[in-house]
Amino acid sequence: MIALTMLLANAAEPSVLALEFEQVGYLDQAGGECGLLDGVAVGDTGFQKLFGDCEIPYRQKPGLVAVGLGQMPTGIIRYQAVAVIFVEYSEHWRSAVIPILEQLGIKPDQVPEIKMSGYDLLVVVKQECPPRNVLAPARMGNPVIFIEVKDLPAPERAFYTVIPCGGDGE
Repeated sequence: MIALTMLLANAAEPSVLALEFEQVGYLDQAGGECGLLDGVAVGDTGFQKLFGDCEIPYRQKPGLVAVGLGQMPTGIIRYQAVAVIFVEYSEHWRSAVIPILEQLGIKPDQVPEIKMSGYDLLVVVKQECPPRNVLAPARMGNPVIFIEVKDLPAPERAFYTVIPCGGDGE
């Protein structure tokens, strides 16, 4: 009975991995020529769901992830992926995901808690703004970033979050 209890306790232990990745592309869909692209695309089905018939300069291949950020300020404001985290079961955000964010140099209070369970992928994106003394016209766009993830596991769901600039002196 004790062994069974320990086995069940360990079954719920979260496995959280910070994955190696490289941002390989950025589209500033000013005006939203492809419509609103909001979500994370992984695999053929994910790409079809996010992009539909919209032509993009990237083709789906193993490890390629697209993150459509929805309607966001663009132009001189850019977006950069700063973390890709794979969560293999975690209802324990604080004990599982926050230590990984801290190891990556990301302040946990900048990333809202996301209800994750199963095999989930989280992409953390940082908004990069110009220095405060640079004046530039702001426009709304539909930015999409493309990242290649080394040894990408097969997630059941995928999420993204954006850390806005300006919160820490940028």
